[in-house]
Amino acid sequence: MSDLIKKPLKVFAVNGSPRYRGNTHWMIETMFDVFKDKNIKTESIQIGKKITQGCLDCRSCYKTEKCVIEDDCVNECYQKIKESDGVIIASPVYVAGPSGQIKTFIDRVGIIAALNRDEKGHSPFYHKVGASIAVNRRGGAAGTFSQLNYFFTPLGFIIPGSTYWNLTVGYNKGDSKEDKEGKINIIDVAEEMSWLMNLIRQDKEKK
Repeated sequence: MSDLIKKPLKVFAVNGSPRYRGNTHWMIETMFDVFKDKNIKTESIQIGKKITQGCLDCRSCYKTEKCVIEDDCVNECYQKIKESDGVIIASPVYVAGPSGQIKTFIDRVGIIAALNRDEKGHSPFYHKVGASIAVNRRGGAAGTFSQLNYFFTPLGFIIPGSTYWNLTVGYNKGDSKEDKEGKINIIDVAEEMSWLMNLIRQDKEKK
């Protein structure tokens, strides 16, 4: 039995909300329930109060694969993404876009990966499965969803489809739990991610 078969699949989720156990958290947990039923390992981090500053464009991460800003969680999360089969990036809507914290996160993690491609031009995240979630009160979720997906596409992630865009409606804590259509869609995204991760694992086993 190979090491790949022995090693369980893993999903790492990044919660860009500063609000503890808010609607973004519950949507991630809804997906995690699906993964746990399939014996897929899960881990999440809430970065809403952990990101200290934006990218300095110093490009020191070229070949080192490390950000020079070392007093927050970016380097830790970069490694966790590398070690995972699937990644979820989730954010509440702030002025028709993702939270500043999650935007800073994807700017910094994205440039580390982009500057450390292999000889084929593939980033270290190539062929991982990536899904985004946007949580909004009224509007702006579609734009937020699009911006989060801009992180995935140039880095070689495979983005699963679903029954709708990955967004839910909620303002007060727990409101998103009552969004039945949004919840159905989020569950379907998790099912699609699970299928894709297993398919990719099987393909790697053949090589």
